[in-house]
Amino acid sequence: MDTSEKRLRHYLMLLGIIILGVALRFWHLDFKPLWLDEVITALVTLGNGYDDVPKLELFGVEQLQQLFTLKKEVSCAVVIQTLINQSTHPPIFFCLLNSWLSLLKPNFNTVSWAMRSLPALFGVCAIAVVYFLNGIAFSPTAGLIGAAIMAVSPFGVYLSQEARHYTLAILLISLALLALIKIQQDIYQQLPPRPLIWIMWGIFNSISCYIHYFCILSLVAQIFTLTLLFYLQRHTIASQRQIKVATLTIIGICLSYLPWFPILIKHFGQPETNWLVPPQNITPFYQIVINWLLMVISLPVEEQQIWIKIPSALLTLLFAIWFGWQVIQGLHKLCQQPATQPSVITLGSFIIGVLLEFILISYLLKKDITAVPRYHFVYFPAICALFAASIAINIKQPTSIFLPNHHLFLIIVLVGCISSILVGFNIIYQKPYKPEQVAQNLNIKQPIPLMVVAEYSDSQDLALELSFMSALSNIRVNDLVNNTDISFAFLPKTPVREVFWQNLSQLPITTTSNLALWVFSNRIKALFYPKEVIIEENISCGVDSNHSYMNKTFYQLYKCQK
Repeated sequence: MDTSEKRLRHYLMLLGIIILGVALRFWHLDFKPLWLDEVITALVTLGNGYDDVPKLELFGVEQLQQLFTLKKEVSCAVVIQTLINQSTHPPIFFCLLNSWLSLLKPNFNTVSWAMRSLPALFGVCAIAVVYFLNGIAFSPTAGLIGAAIMAVSPFGVYLSQEARHYTLAILLISLALLALIKIQQDIYQQLPPRPLIWIMWGIFNSISCYIHYFCILSLVAQIFTLTLLFYLQRHTIASQRQIKVATLTIIGICLSYLPWFPILIKHFGQPETNWLVPPQNITPFYQIVINWLLMVISLPVEEQQIWIKIPSALLTLLFAIWFGWQVIQGLHKLCQQPATQPSVITLGSFIIGVLLEFILISYLLKKDITAVPRYHFVYFPAICALFAASIAINIKQPTSIFLPNHHLFLIIVLVGCISSILVGFNIIYQKPYKPEQVAQNLNIKQPIPLMVVAEYSDSQDLALELSFMSALSNIRVNDLVNNTDISFAFLPKTPVREVFWQNLSQLPITTTSNLALWVFSNRIKALFYPKEVIIEENISCGVDSNHSYMNKTFYQLYKCQK
């Protein structure tokens, strides 16, 4: 096989990896209902803020669907204003998604696919960037393996199927790391600064900070890495020149963020950021390791029957030991080789920098961000790169640029594919608060009108309960047998619990027959739910003790009749 044939095979394998990544990300893209954070994304990008949600009144499916329908007059300026006043996120992703939805023009039944398709595309683009990152940092084979690990990563697929800004942030961080590797190579080769590379590094980091606030952690970790590289090469003249350019670039990044900095300070102090719990002893440290593992394998363990849980846990443990040993061996070899040692230092110090920030935030601010799997996106591209480089060097390579057919690589891809398929089926990385399960519970199998009344105290409550209502609406609309009347209502939480029931009793009930009434509240159920409720003076509602559930909020069924 000559060089051109080997090169062709190499790029055909890359194409196959990208196609696999596309398939895993777009398969079952709308299988799961929108959850709390995705509902927030929908309200912001579609132009329907919290003020548009009906309160203290009954509304039907049509009004609910209008909340998930794009308003024609919504522009990026409107989206930014909504984010400033009603959210805690930077604007770029939401403006891009608003433009994307304007092109697709989805309806209520297709809005989840439309919203998630853009993050899925960003996830695919990140696969290609990691290929170039590892190809430049280590070898073409490492580039292929890096692309493959990201393509089949259950963590990567999970984030790609979220209508959120994580994959766009991953893409920009990957591009910034690619530029950082080029800078590192110039420093070690004692070359003068290349303005274009530094400008691109600055632009990627500046944009990323307007995508997700945690990208600021990525920027700080990259500055930490540059500082280490400059220290290691401190005696060279070229390094001194690079330091001057680095200083100017970092100042430029900071200046570019000044317009949004007051908004960052405002968002940092809002109550929506207070849901994270303090760390328990050393939990952040082992949670970090667990999240590393979940990036390559994720089998059904939590909330599963024992005959599924035990084999899954054992297989995960065996794979973790085997994979961890492969990575440790590979890293040891990479550190011994002068050609690859600087890249290991660069990516490794970046990861260490991010993790140090995670630990400091967890213990000093009492907000354990290590417990939230999606927040580990900050260093996900660098982990994929180092994992892949370690595997690549452990594979016995012929003197060619294409990837050998080796069982080591195939096992990792197979495990990743199985894990990612489980993500698509919503078996692992399940949507928080399980809106699909709540909707199934709400969808009682009786042909009678259904009313859902939810108590709310803030915008987070509204978004959470809207996720349950939209999931229920999808079930009822698609089920012709149970496609009966549905009505919804939001009632504000008050210090006196009786006021809630008074407000409920005053809702204009239009049915003349029996009624199934669901009541949501985050209060203690024993103190809040009476045995019997009278609505509209002549309709008596009694508690159905067989239908009481707890999922973030408690919800109780009442059977009503005249």
